[in-house]
Amino acid sequence: MYRLLVTTLLLFALAPGLRAAEAQRLYEAAVPVAGQTAEERLPALREALRAVAVKVTGQRGVAADPALAPVLEAAETHVQQYRYESAGEGAEPALRLWVRFNPAGVESALRAAGLPVWGRERPLTLMWVVVDDGRNRLLVSESEPPAAAAAINGQARVRALPMLLPLLDLEDRSAVSASDVWGRFQDVILAGSGRYGADAVVAGRAYRTREGGWRGDWSLFAGGAVAATWDSRGETQAAVLAAAVDRAADTLAGQVGPSMARGPGDSVPGAEVQPGGQRMTVIGLERYEDYGRLLRTLESLPVVKSVQVTGAGPDRLELRLELLGTRMDLERAVSLERMLAPEAGMAASEDGGLTYRWVR
Repeated sequence: MYRLLVTTLLLFALAPGLRAAEAQRLYEAAVPVAGQTAEERLPALREALRAVAVKVTGQRGVAADPALAPVLEAAETHVQQYRYESAGEGAEPALRLWVRFNPAGVESALRAAGLPVWGRERPLTLMWVVVDDGRNRLLVSESEPPAAAAAINGQARVRALPMLLPLLDLEDRSAVSASDVWGRFQDVILAGSGRYGADAVVAGRAYRTREGGWRGDWSLFAGGAVAATWDSRGETQAAVLAAAVDRAADTLAGQVGPSMARGPGDSVPGAEVQPGGQRMTVIGLERYEDYGRLLRTLESLPVVKSVQVTGAGPDRLELRLELLGTRMDLERAVSLERMLAPEAGMAASEDGGLTYRWVR
């Protein structure tokens, strides 16, 4: 019976259409274009693919990475669809080229160039922000003040980072004040964030400086702890807010995505690739659909290349994962999945095997 279950699960895992949903508009971009001739379209296609590469890798720096050059040269080969759009208003509105690229082709080209692929499933990030223009100090909601909300939401789309701004309804305002966010009081902010079920929380303030520019001070919380702190500066409020979203995306991609390089002699436990694949046991699977959902969840992780079922029981699954990074990369990625929890008292075994409990 177990052999039949294993075979069925393997077919279930490999069946088309059972993949996790990709990040919204991850392989799409719209860029300015001078005209509609082939000569004018080609450089625009390359710029569109450059923007997509930033989304897919999760790293801004890839835009200027020499390793990306051959990928951009072949931009035309990855195009699935394109169209011209009018941008702006007036008698002669600007022209934009909207492009959608082939996901598999882009990911394959990036990996062949030695560049990371973050993956389609990304941490849901909640952002608490106070803006101070010298006259008023306001918390930013999903729609107010409009300019601040638009800057944050717009840059989150550019980076393909799932981003939430608080509703700032009565429940929010009774739990978190502008002063709490201004001071980045961790306990208060995280307690008030619980209702949103976010994987990460950014808290910060953006304010006008005496010189007339803008500055922001930020903290990123993940797993209930401070993951990063930084400041951002710019000539406008929008620039400072966009820079904060950029830094959050860079940090989260670096923590969750696969490690691309290790120093010589690195002997940190878990920082080495497991020969023959990473062994994992998942217990607590009570329903048949849990098995399929588990496989889809693991396959969606950016550090996982493939998943093989090696054994099954009434409430457990034995797996071997081929990784694009290390065991530590896998553990970081799994830590953001609320359906998988490390089994208490079950540390990694001598052969590096991991044990998790399925939490519905």
